[in-house]
Amino acid sequence: RISAFFWGIGILVAISTYTANLAAFLTVKHVDNSISSPEDLLGQTEISYGTIRNYATWVSFKTTTTEPYKSLGVVMQANEESVLVDNLQEGLDKMRTEKYALFADSAELDYHASRKPCDLQFIGRLFWQTGYGIFLPKNSRYTMEFNRVIVAAKERGVFDALDAKWIKSQECSGTKKTVLESSVIGLQDMLGVFVLVYGGMALALIVLIGEFVYK
Repeated sequence: RISAFFWGIGILVAISTYTANLAAFLTVKHVDNSISSPEDLLGQTEISYGTIRNYATWVSFKTTTTEPYKSLGVVMQANEESVLVDNLQEGLDKMRTEKYALFADSAELDYHASRKPCDLQFIGRLFWQTGYGIFLPKNSRYTMEFNRVIVAAKERGVFDALDAKWIKSQECSGTKKTVLESSVIGLQDMLGVFVLVYGGMALALIVLIGEFVYK
């Protein structure tokens, strides 16, 4: 009876813990993920969005025919004076002081979002991806050698290592958890349940031994 009692209490606590975490996750999930893609910016007015004036990104927004970027560009043109910034630093300051989202080069955004004060977040997918090239004279005897070295470096993960070293810092790793991460129930969260159940089993065993000894 003692074992059954503590087992029942343990199951009740485990179910209560799971239910509480699930309720918290469902309650705040929509807030945490309210803006997760460019499409989410359309149809809402709480968060303004823009880009850097005279950057190629701004030209692309004005000339593209692809949705949702065309519609985003139309909105930005209608509010050009208030949503466009003159440089990246102005955009970073605007994000920190206002409800504002900035479209810019992913490497620049990644660099600042991964460094202190850790108050910026990189969201959404990459789009309008472009590459960088090296100019050589036409029919240069070094062309094939450059191509070979670049391809080999990419295959060995050299570029990924450079990106991790110089762009994506570890300064902000672990400072913020997403709602999903914070809602995961780990073994340490259930430690009390195991202590309760095994403690009850130990008590039941002691009582059982006592009954045999003094019977």
